[in-house]
Amino acid sequence: MRFAPIIRVSTEEQAQKGESLRVQKDSIINWVQQLGGTIPETCWKYSGQEHGTPEQERDKLNQLLDDSNKGLFDAVIVCDISRWSRDNYRSKEALKILRTNRIKFFVGTMEYDLFSPEHAFLLGVTVETSEFQVYLQKKKSFEARVSMAKRGENSAGRCPYGRTYNKDTKEWGIDEEKVDILNEIIERYLSGESGVELAKEKHQNWSNLLRVMQGSGGDTWNQVFDGRQFGMDVIEIPTTVPRILSDEMMETLKKRIEANQTYRHGMRGKENYLLSGMIFCDECGYAMAGSVNSCKNKTRYYRHSKNGICDKGVRYLLADEIEEAVFLRLLDTFKNTKAVEKAIQDAIPNIEELEKAKRDLDRCIKELTKNEQAKERIIDRIADGIITKDEARRKMEEARNKHSRLIARKITLEAKLVNLPSKKTIKMKAGLTSQIFKSYYSNPVMDWEDKRNVLQSVFDGTTPEGQRMGIYIKRSKDKLEYEIKGVLVNETHQLPMRESEKEGLIGTNYIRDFHNISHVLCLCGSF
Repeated sequence: MRFAPIIRVSTEEQAQKGESLRVQKDSIINWVQQLGGTIPETCWKYSGQEHGTPEQERDKLNQLLDDSNKGLFDAVIVCDISRWSRDNYRSKEALKILRTNRIKFFVGTMEYDLFSPEHAFLLGVTVETSEFQVYLQKKKSFEARVSMAKRGENSAGRCPYGRTYNKDTKEWGIDEEKVDILNEIIERYLSGESGVELAKEKHQNWSNLLRVMQGSGGDTWNQVFDGRQFGMDVIEIPTTVPRILSDEMMETLKKRIEANQTYRHGMRGKENYLLSGMIFCDECGYAMAGSVNSCKNKTRYYRHSKNGICDKGVRYLLADEIEEAVFLRLLDTFKNTKAVEKAIQDAIPNIEELEKAKRDLDRCIKELTKNEQAKERIIDRIADGIITKDEARRKMEEARNKHSRLIARKITLEAKLVNLPSKKTIKMKAGLTSQIFKSYYSNPVMDWEDKRNVLQSVFDGTTPEGQRMGIYIKRSKDKLEYEIKGVLVNETHQLPMRESEKEGLIGTNYIRDFHNISHVLCLCGSF
């Protein structure tokens, strides 16, 4: 009789140490000899490391079942039932395949007759008991890990980037080597180098670094536990960890990352579009893309997606027209000292508004905590038999709906607080933007990259409402309107810009500094 052995361990660590595999292999070789059988060399391939627990893939077992009708072996042998399976449903399906293909089944030297109801019952009871023990152990482990996380311990797996955790002392620390690497990458990334290439050079994972730069580099790390297999929700537990990046640095990095994903891409296609990634449909918020018509004159446009679901937005917009209008308006704003000072005062957040948002956020967080406690009480009442399943289902649904509403409210308030800059930040940004405009104003000969840099200084960030800064286009009756939402700028005008408006702006502030109007217009794009 040709035997196919199933020798299995559950973890890679067990497989690497190899002791359990060796013991199982020696035992099976001995039993097969006692039974007068053989083990073909090709049948050792069904052994190795894979889980026997429910909902785990078992490629080696699947391969054995696929081969069971090919005449490669006559019987399957395992050391004990737990090495066969801990999932009764899959065990029954697998045994049915073996029975159909007339393959015998052995545990040690004992044969289980797959056509015997008594033997099938014994196998089922044994596997079911193993499955129960595994499920119970997993639930206890889940509850223990959640409890540890609530005490501030690391129980969710790997430490967050740049941190260490001592299981003996239960203390968090900083991985100085990783932090040094991170700081070098950040410095070079902010100076314009590719983040992907920097990560490759330093043998780091760029996606992981992005998460660090945008939040997990702070003093809070969320440990996540998926309790859905136990009838619970996904649980996130905030854990205090050593900070490796300041809030100011993470905010700077967030803006740079967003900029790199939108308007810092530079040229798109053969034509240059100064407002690429900065111009949006006011109806749906969709970024309008640069486009050239197919006629001989190759007129440049900003185009709304044909496949978009927005049916009220402006479809096409002359690129030269909007670029000139926006640039002249911005030059007029930032050359006017009084206008800049007034814009600073208007942009400073209202202290009362800030305090109210903070109080609302605190209340929202407390409500979330109470709601979680209410869900735990529901689970306890179910276990104690105090409420019926229908009552529990209704109460749990109410709690989940409330949780969703509170989370949405919390996100809104947090976004509002994050996007409201401080007085110091506003003044610093205003001064920098004004200097940039004055610098370029004094040197009217600029290449395309220079012009992009001017615009990026104005549209770098989000509004207090969390909306991306930029130019928003809409149709008002029979006219086009554009709203400039940028650093210290929030104004609405109509297109096309009248010649008298252009001459008024240029004549008031600029004409004395230039020999002719074309020098000023060269600031605005390629006309």
